[in-house]
Amino acid sequence: KVDGKSIKYSVWYTNEIKDKLKYKQKLFTKLKETPLDYKLRHEFRNLRKDIKTKIKLAHSQYIEGIHMKNRTTSTSFTFQNIEYSNDEEIVNLSAKYFKSNYDSLNNSLNSNPVSDYAQLGSLNIKDITENEVENAIKKINVRAAAGINGIPGHIIVGCVKLLLSPLTFIFNLSLKACKFPDE
Repeated sequence: KVDGKSIKYSVWYTNEIKDKLKYKQKLFTKLKETPLDYKLRHEFRNLRKDIKTKIKLAHSQYIEGIHMKNRTTSTSFTFQNIEYSNDEEIVNLSAKYFKSNYDSLNNSLNSNPVSDYAQLGSLNIKDITENEVENAIKKINVRAAAGINGIPGHIIVGCVKLLLSPLTFIFNLSLKACKFPDE
């Protein structure tokens, strides 16, 4: 317990790991009191290294166990450390997950009906050139995570020559129609 609260450990932590974590906390407390005790500091470092190794091993064994269990029993599914074995529960969980993703995406998009833009017919917008599309693609951060479309930036930048013509066409069509394509 820490400050009267129980410590929650990950499900793959073994009793040995839990005991070592408790001992590490005691060593840390002693180390704060006597920071120049190099023997204690060395013991703490070695213990921390050992714990990290054991946690990594226990986690990989836990994941492998789940994979093996799912391979042998196709009727069970584990999500967020909860096991589902009923087909209906699994289907409902999947539907709930994808619905929540769709709802959050749908709420983040500003989708106005085309009729709101009917008066824009007199607005003259120049076509987008392939050069403008290429310059925009080159500005994509290749180290960033994938966007809402799920495509990583490095793939888009790497395929810039293949994507130029289709993207330019889609962008110009979208501007002329005053709406985003459905697919």
